[in-house]
Amino acid sequence: HILKIGKIPNARIIRELKTLDLLETANEVITVEELRGILDNLKETGIAPECFWQIAHSLNYQVQISWSDNDNNGDYNVVFLKHILTDKQGEKQRDNHGQILVNNSATPNSWNTYANQPLQQKQELQLMSQLRSFTQSKLPEYMVPQFFVVLAAFPLTANGKIDIKALPAPGKTANPRKGEFTLPRTQTEEKIAEIWTQILGLEAVSIDDNFFDLGGHSLFATQVISRIRQTFQIELPLHKIFEFPTVVELATVVETIEQENNQLLAPAILPANRDNPIPLSFAQQRLWFVEQLQTNNSVYNITSAVRILGSLNIRALEASLNQIIQRHEVLRTTFIAVEGLPTQVITANSQLSLPIIDLQEFSPLEQENQVEKILEQETQKPFDLNKLPLLRVVILQISSTENVVIFTTHHIISDGWSMDIIIREIVALYPAFVEDKPFTLSQLPIQYADFAVWQRQWLQGEVLEKLTSYWEKQLQNLPTLKLPTDYPRPLTPTYQGSAQTFTISSTLSQQIKTLSNQQGVTLFMTLQAAFATLMYYYSKQDDIVIGTDIANRNQGETEDLIGFFVNQLVLRTKLNGNPTFSELLDRVRKITLDAYAHQDLPFDILVNALNPERNLNISPLFQVKFIFDNTQKIQLELPNLTIDSIDNSKNTTQVDLMMILGESQQNIVTKLEYSTDIFAPETIAQILKSWDIILKQIVANPHIKLQELINANAAGMEAEKQLQKTEHKQNMQQKLKKIKRKSIKNLSP
Repeated sequence: HILKIGKIPNARIIRELKTLDLLETANEVITVEELRGILDNLKETGIAPECFWQIAHSLNYQVQISWSDNDNNGDYNVVFLKHILTDKQGEKQRDNHGQILVNNSATPNSWNTYANQPLQQKQELQLMSQLRSFTQSKLPEYMVPQFFVVLAAFPLTANGKIDIKALPAPGKTANPRKGEFTLPRTQTEEKIAEIWTQILGLEAVSIDDNFFDLGGHSLFATQVISRIRQTFQIELPLHKIFEFPTVVELATVVETIEQENNQLLAPAILPANRDNPIPLSFAQQRLWFVEQLQTNNSVYNITSAVRILGSLNIRALEASLNQIIQRHEVLRTTFIAVEGLPTQVITANSQLSLPIIDLQEFSPLEQENQVEKILEQETQKPFDLNKLPLLRVVILQISSTENVVIFTTHHIISDGWSMDIIIREIVALYPAFVEDKPFTLSQLPIQYADFAVWQRQWLQGEVLEKLTSYWEKQLQNLPTLKLPTDYPRPLTPTYQGSAQTFTISSTLSQQIKTLSNQQGVTLFMTLQAAFATLMYYYSKQDDIVIGTDIANRNQGETEDLIGFFVNQLVLRTKLNGNPTFSELLDRVRKITLDAYAHQDLPFDILVNALNPERNLNISPLFQVKFIFDNTQKIQLELPNLTIDSIDNSKNTTQVDLMMILGESQQNIVTKLEYSTDIFAPETIAQILKSWDIILKQIVANPHIKLQELINANAAGMEAEKQLQKTEHKQNMQQKLKKIKRKSIKNLSP
């Protein structure tokens, strides 16, 4: 019943002991920087005492921890004691034979929990490689599983059946490898492999793994570029990742660039001097000017809402939000004009209070009506950029165990990526405030204001000239997309809009992904090429201009910041010459990668440089947008609470059409937003049907000519019309039959 372990190195104080040793034995003066470098590379490890407390708790033992005798190196001893049963007087209980009774009621964890298995990872990777090869030999490509998960055993229900809900989602171990696993051989390969594992969320990658087969896409590729810039101090063009998508290939490219090293490298973002007025970023400045022209405007509000079931700790939620506000300066920033120029004003402390609207007295139906009404009011309620807060949170109390929480921010201080950061930090902070425990969030190296100063200092001279020159050449003689409309375009747009949703089937979704892999392009590029084809079909123009959003967080320092970073890119696709869809993909791939390589030019500067003819009722440079949302969505999961998002479709739009796509577990979901000033719902429904037909045609035959694709779409739409006519005729006949039966029945004696 007793186990003693002696002379255990203490992980808590290894660094401190090493520091003392270095200071006492160093032959020459050592700087703080040198000391930190030595400590960061420290190979010695130890075990924190907390580990033994956890083991003792899980095995129902008592544990005693004490320093090792006559030892100054920080080692300690651990003694495990079985829990002894006692009676009410505290005397030890004994059995009929006089033996002391111990508590054996706890079920110990499997010993695998406490043992490391150094070969397990390699064996799992080899097994997954063999499974992939086997399934590829037996199944068509689109049916080959994307992920494989290795489990020691299936989780079972009380009835002994497989517990499907307990099965882990494909994650860090679900590595879709196609070949044997090979470890990095050089320092460059090792650093690149580490970058990939961090961004893709994997435990390990082989040097022959394909970045895009592992789940990489253009947004992740941009993050890889940022990390490579920080690690190697080089500027790697984005297209290199597409051309050399394995670790071993990319390492060769990095080493070549390192040897040349004659590039314009973006400087690191550092904290700026706060004694001078802080300018707005270029993106913020554009929104600020719009607000001056159109006051009381809610078009740039970002609103989301969640329904929370369970006992919500409102105090903890409020404390969490205030901690986030204190952590991110941009959430306590206002925007005022100083001598005619917009300036950021950062408040040292700002507290957010959460108003509670009590709906408990209403009936369930009226409660839902009130939720919709208040959600709409919050969405439409404008902000004053001169005053705090520019973040609103309202709680609607449905019952003691049900609440609706509405979050609204102005776009000038946040974007879609920022909302995920807010959720991630709430998830980290809320449990700590509930239990009154300390919390840990990594320190932010910079704030959004530092980025704004850096951006204006960097985007000038040779850098600005190079970016502007590319876009001026690429967008020379830019056409206006002229789609047929249902209503005349008003002289002054109302920005009123609506949306329709279409879910691409799981089979077709997988076929599109397979086509993208086969063609060496991202899913975004394939779908964008299909969208350009769709616009060509309706406009009869072969020079198609599409806008898209890009996260614009290609500097590593910005990844954990809340703020307005997103930029708009102009993608110009020429469909002349009747290309095959495969050839069109090659064009789109080059155009998109070139645009990514020049994404740092703010859209506002681009518009001023091109100086297009301004028209209040047509957006500048492009009239349609295409957005593929491939950011990693963070789920708001809090202990003992069930949280579901509430749909909040905005009834506003800034362009004629905007197609937004996102991935669910098996499907690609299409949302088509449109201006109700010029389009009728029936037209949008037809456009979505054309979208479905085009997607089915390109996966069936990627080498189909553009004109054949257009003809197939026209034939499909005509067949759809005939089917609708037939169904309408049949419905009318059924109604007439019912009317006749009723008439005859009424005439009967």
